[in-house]
Amino acid sequence: MSTSDEVLRINVPAKVKRWLDEETGGVTVELLSKFGDLDIGTVLEVTVRRRETDRNLAADFQFHRKKNNLRIGGVVFLRRLQIEEEGRATVIEAEVLLEREDDGPPFIFQNAHVYLYPPSMEKSMYVSELLVAMTSETISFTKKDDALTRLPTALQQAAAFGVPGVMLVGLGTDGKKFWSVEDTIGGDETFPIEAFLRAAAKKIDEEALPAIRKTKEAWHLVPFFKALVDEDMNRRGKISAQRDKLKAKYEVDVGGGAIQKRWTPSNVVMRPNLETWLVCEAAFIDETADNEPKEMYDILMDAGQ
Repeated sequence: MSTSDEVLRINVPAKVKRWLDEETGGVTVELLSKFGDLDIGTVLEVTVRRRETDRNLAADFQFHRKKNNLRIGGVVFLRRLQIEEEGRATVIEAEVLLEREDDGPPFIFQNAHVYLYPPSMEKSMYVSELLVAMTSETISFTKKDDALTRLPTALQQAAAFGVPGVMLVGLGTDGKKFWSVEDTIGGDETFPIEAFLRAAAKKIDEEALPAIRKTKEAWHLVPFFKALVDEDMNRRGKISAQRDKLKAKYEVDVGGGAIQKRWTPSNVVMRPNLETWLVCEAAFIDETADNEPKEMYDILMDAGQ
């Protein structure tokens, strides 16, 4: 784990396993995302941190049990989870994502990246749509056939959760200058995988292969999907506040009237809703880290792709 002067504080979804006593207001949880050296499935006892400077104490788990119908098997979002002395775990706040196990299992896209659209209505404050880039499913390639063989599986997974698309990302060059490329296919409407493959093959021929021959560097296909934000106003409000805080940095003018999207890291939590899925959490993984939105090429380079 971290040293004492570098306390790790991570936002983590978790499943409630057992209630602790009412005095502590805590629970035993099973982590649904990694937390430092702790793997998915690790079981921890967690309470809400109380500080002398707090004017309004955050609701503990017993409050959520009594007032928000949280039950064993329900899913909570632990904000700024940290390990205290003697291995105890605390959070600054806990939110109920799924009240009970019967609400259906959530799906978490681990180490994903999100682009938050601006509010869809001029006078609205709320974000209703976002893009989820499945960066852990990135297809790196130097040969077209390798990319196109692997792409259908990634697109099928994206289509299960929203409107699928794929980004072609790489280092472009004319032999003298270099620039990052982020070319998007799909994401606005669903069309057959064969159409994706034809479009991807054309762009790979025109953009990727000439650059690969000159730079000897791999290019990348990053699957993504457009999804709806949960209509719960508390959840939508938090996602919207994240967009509002960074709104000047989610889009960048790259010249010629072109606007390039920027992305922030998140373990995206989705819940089933009839025949579709809704995003109920897209917060930064680590709120204490540098979470300024980045272009996808830089994100992939930082990850060693």
